[in-house]
Amino acid sequence: VAFLTEAREAMSRYLTSADGAAPATADAWREEAVRRWGSLVGGGAGAPARDWEAFVTTRLSKPPPPSPEPLLQEWYAADMWQLLCCCV
Repeated sequence: VAFLTEAREAMSRYLTSADGAAPATADAWREEAVRRWGSLVGGGAGAPARDWEAFVTTRLSKPPPPSPEPLLQEWYAADMWQLLCCCV
């Protein structure tokens, strides 16, 4: 159970930027997206305008709520690839 608590705390740190605060402007959210996924994240010149806050927050993993059962999915929730492998 301690492992799951630590994993949830670690995942919650990914919901904010490097300095621990959520970006306040659209430009700051875009910078956060570029920091996480690289310079090609915006699609380049001529790409449609994006809601950068939604772009970043919808691509972040969120740990599931704890279950009373000892489910493998909970042990691997912090790593999406390990989670996928244990569920397949």
